Amino acid sequence: MAAAPSSSPVAGEATAREFPAALHALLPWRARAMGFAERHLVGMRGIVITGAALSAIYLLLTLAFPIWSWWYRVDDNLGTIPSHVSWGRPLVALAGPHGLNIWMTIIAAAIILALFGLQALALYAARTTRDVQATRRLVLGFAIAFVVIQVFMQPITSTDLYGYLARSYLTSQLHQNPTITLATFLQGGYLVPHARPPAPYGPLWLLLCWGVGLIAGENLLLAMLVMKALVAAALLGAIFLVAHLTDKLMPGGRIQSLIFFAWSPLLIFEAAGNGHNDMVMLVCVLASLAALQARRPFWAFPLLALGVLVKYSVGALVPLWIVMIFFVYCWRSPANAKKLTLTWPPTREQFALMRRRIDWRRVAGIFVGGGGLAVLIAVVCYAPFWVGLKTFTGLGQQLGATYFNGSIAGMVYAALEVVAPGSKSALGSAIRLMLYLSYGGYLFWQIRGLWRKGSAATVGVLAQYAGKVIFATLVLVTFWYQPWYI
Repeated sequence: MAAAPSSSPVAGEATAREFPAALHALLPWRARAMGFAERHLVGMRGIVITGAALSAIYLLLTLAFPIWSWWYRVDDNLGTIPSHVSWGRPLVALAGPHGLNIWMTIIAAAIILALFGLQALALYAARTTRDVQATRRLVLGFAIAFVVIQVFMQPITSTDLYGYLARSYLTSQLHQNPTITLATFLQGGYLVPHARPPAPYGPLWLLLCWGVGLIAGENLLLAMLVMKALVAAALLGAIFLVAHLTDKLMPGGRIQSLIFFAWSPLLIFEAAGNGHNDMVMLVCVLASLAALQARRPFWAFPLLALGVLVKYSVGALVPLWIVMIFFVYCWRSPANAKKLTLTWPPTREQFALMRRRIDWRRVAGIFVGGGGLAVLIAVVCYAPFWVGLKTFTGLGQQLGATYFNGSIAGMVYAALEVVAPGSKSALGSAIRLMLYLSYGGYLFWQIRGLWRKGSAATVGVLAQYAGKVIFATLVLVTFWYQPWYI
């Protein structure tokens, strides 16, 4: 009997069923769009078309909001700049100055849909590519172009970049400690929008801000470009590290994974466009994972420490790193020995086996040597700013009882305040305690899961657990929350 024909499409022959489901809802003319995509948006051609279209949108955004025209307008943003430029006058004439925000919201929503839609089409095209290496180079090339273009766009939805520069000016020119001092002035005598409280960031980020201030002096435009170049360099480093890790950990889906990360509109716009410092933290964490993948565990703790010294939230990953490194890299594995998996709590026999298999020389080298280097890095970074516990004034303010913004804690707090008004401080503390306990339980559960894998754990497994822990950190106990944190 003849074999039934295969129902799975070969490269370049995508079927209508494979077309992104989200596009069916977005495009009522989906049949025509599906036919167009099947003819033109496959393989390398699809990557080129979608990459060029994304580049054009990013370029239009940069030309609409050029940093060289708006660097000194520290209070202007997406809703106010159009009223001062020629391309925005028809919108003002159509809706009036008070209706401008509505039109800009509609336009911004259309741009967001276009950016994410093009990324979805690029993911579709990547599934049908034949030359993986050439496609990988093309994807990385477009990613570099996106980042470079967006560096020259004025931040239009956030003033955090000015906050960084205010602290850089405070440190480099006014010679004051940003961990305990209010930051008000920018380079050139400009005032920062909303005076910045003592910095809640780690000392490594403050040292980088200090360096930017020393380079720029009183030149605000130069300071903005140097700071954005620093963040862009970190973003590109993160992209190349993701490319390296996906080659090792998931070779079958490397191109799709790379497009999902490197072509993310949220990533490009918030990091390269608005200049947020999260990429500096992320590149350190990814470098630590790459060190583990290369079987160089000595550098895992120092590199992870650099990330913690930029933003404290990644400190939640330290227990996962300890478990992974202990069981995978501090273990004697006799020939033909099976991978050790554990129960929780461990049995007496498992403890005995663990004692026999522990390589104490590796434990000393990684935990004492690498861990000691991480501690030394922390001491060096904190030294210029250290004033005892006052060094953590900014972090303490963000942990204050009613210091909520856009977080789950904030929503619960607002709802309970309406239903049962009372002491704000007591209510905020109760909500925080509830979320801290929930978070602590979830963190313990993830550590337990990684522990049970024992020496069978891999870097890919560690990355999955780390992603879940960071997501829980952002959702549950990041009380001052912003969308770009995700």
